[in-house]
Amino acid sequence: MDPKKDLSEIVSKGLNRNVPSSFLDTLLRLYHLNTSKDQFSDAVGALGISADLAQTVYVFINDNIDALEKGAVLAGETT
Repeated sequence: MDPKKDLSEIVSKGLNRNVPSSFLDTLLRLYHLNTSKDQFSDAVGALGISADLAQTVYVFINDNIDALEKGAVLAGETT
C-alpha cells in the first residue's frame, strides 16, 4: 500500500486528469495549515477541487498522515 499513490489516484479521478506530485505536496501543506474540513475545503477550492472531493481528500490525509509524512521524509521532501 502506497498512500501517496492512493491519494494521487483519488485526486486524479476527482479532477479527471493526472496530477503531479507537487500538487499532492501542496494538498498536504494545506492540510497542515487548515485545521478543519471546512477550512481545508475552502483552501483547496482555489485549486479547482470540489467541496465533495476536498472532504474525501481531507479524510484520506487525516487517516494516513503518518504514512504520507514518512514517505515524504524518505523521499527527501518536506511538507
